[in-house]
Amino acid sequence: MIHVYHEHAVDLAESIQRVDPERPVVAVTTRDELAARIGELEIVFAPMPPREGWGAAHRLRLIQLLGAGVDQLLPSPDLPARVEVAGVRGLFAADVAEHALAMMLVHARRIPELLALQRSRTFEGQPRPTLAGQTLAILGLGEVGRHLARVAVALGMTVHGHARTARPCEGVVVTSDPIAAVRGARYVVVALPLTAATRHLVDRRLLAALDPEAFVINVARGEIVDEPALVEALRTGRLAGAALDVFATEPLPSESPLWDVPGLVITPHVAGLGEHYVDRCIEVLLDNARRLDAGTPRRCLVDREAGY
Repeated sequence: MIHVYHEHAVDLAESIQRVDPERPVVAVTTRDELAARIGELEIVFAPMPPREGWGAAHRLRLIQLLGAGVDQLLPSPDLPARVEVAGVRGLFAADVAEHALAMMLVHARRIPELLALQRSRTFEGQPRPTLAGQTLAILGLGEVGRHLARVAVALGMTVHGHARTARPCEGVVVTSDPIAAVRGARYVVVALPLTAATRHLVDRRLLAALDPEAFVINVARGEIVDEPALVEALRTGRLAGAALDVFATEPLPSESPLWDVPGLVITPHVAGLGEHYVDRCIEVLLDNARRLDAGTPRRCLVDREAGY
């Protein structure tokens, strides 16, 4: 049996049963209802499951998330050790990498400036820089980082990568030191999972190591970037610009100072929101449910100790 935990759980449950009408699915819309059903849970399908309250989940075998990040759930103090956690790692890597590339092109080709000229009915052109020949630093060489690296190398960029463990990537100079990775980079893309080790990794010290022409893009998790430090760097002209798709608080409050920061492009956590997003997540869920039934290895499992 699958329990769907979400404010729109009824719609999600109906979508699951259209694909697999034989599998029992229960919609759960509130935290209280989830707690009341804790003893009957076997498979939970949820974008934002609670971090606590799993101690009595004696039948629970799998929590299937609707994204690659698991920081909303892990570490979980009372989640039984036997329970597997799965995401959709790699499923939308191309979407996220394309978003990062789009932000690089928006900056390099000065698209906002061109749109302003259009609005003023001004027809004048100036030379535009290219990405070819520029240096890109990618913090995190998982599925997204590696996909972006391949595209950047094909475009003629020099690519530096940061990874905690050695992860050879063709055409990429890899280092375990994030500051070494970003030195001299015109573009920096954050593509790391959020863990205790990466929280505020992009802080004042790292930002100070960047060239003033650098452009920072975050398509990972908001808390990896020290937002006040980034705001300060942008307001003082210490950086050329930035693009954030993720934030420490989401939805981004209307009173957030980020909305008015010069040189900052804000997008509403859409980098990985590819076409048929939910349907593709449901495919992974049902495949993993079948694998549980058959006793075969599950897809996209998370290392609960590592947090990704």
